Amino acid sequence: MEFDALIAKRRSVRSFKRKQVSWRDIIEAIDAARNIPLAGNDPTIRFLVTQDEEKIENIADFADQTWINEASIVVAVCSDDSMLEKQY
Repeated sequence: MEFDALIAKRRSVRSFKRKQVSWRDIIEAIDAARNIPLAGNDPTIRFLVTQDEEKIENIADFADQTWINEASIVVAVCSDDSMLEKQY
């Protein structure tokens, strides 16, 4: 698929079904995301995965995004920029 077509098909999902997601699919997606180019090739990102409803509710409240509460699993992508600040 051409890049322009890929961008044109992009969408933001804000409606979720409460169904079980395969851990294999989650791990494959995270593994693919780990291979993105990063500044200085420093691994500054971490992936936090939770199915805990209370934690998901806290994430939704903190992000001020109530639709997150509908998800059965949340993958939070976090970055520790302190290493980059030292390097650059």
